[in-house]
Formats: sequence, C-alpha cells, structure tokens
Amino acid sequence: MDPHRIGELRSLAYHQAVVERLDDAMLDRARARASRWSEGEGRATPHLQRWRQLLDGRREDLIAVLTADTEEARTLRSTSPFAGELPPRERWAIWAEVREREQ
Repeated sequence: MDPHRIGELRSLAYHQAVVERLDDAMLDRARARASRWSEGEGRATPHLQRWRQLLDGRREDLIAVLTADTEEARTLRSTSPFAGELPPRERWAIWAEVREREQ
C-alpha cells in the first residue's frame, strides 16, 4: 500500500482514539495549542482558522472531522491540534495495528 495512505489511515485511527477520550480538558489543550500556533508569524492559515472554528463550535462537527475519511478531514488532521494527546505506547500500538491491517 502507498506509504502516504498508510499515514492517513494511522492519523484517522489516532484521531478516532482521541474521540473516545475527548473531554473538556483535552479540548482546552487543543484550543491553547491552536492559539499558540496562531501567534506565530505567518501561521494564520486557512487550516488553523478552520481548526479554531471547529474547536469553538459544536462538538458533533469537530468529531465528524476527526473521524471522517474525506479530503478535508485528512488535510486538517495533518495539522491537528490534538497531536501528542495520546501516550507514545498507544500511538505505536495504533500504528502497528494499521500497518498489520493494511498489509
């Protein structure tokens, strides 16, 4: 399988795991991360603006993007403010499971 597609599937599986644990504290950390990113020079990208809209909007809309296998969702997840929310061992387990499933 295409390595790029494997990466997309790993990101999707990662974000599905994030949704299972999504709580107010995690949302607050993602909002803070997005705010820090927006303070950087040249960081007011359309993707960042869309993330901020999702983080401040309805939870259902955020979950839809985190778990959808669409072009918009894949693009947004590539710059996710939820990066680092899962411990390394869990991320590695997700990556291994996706690799095994897709071979």
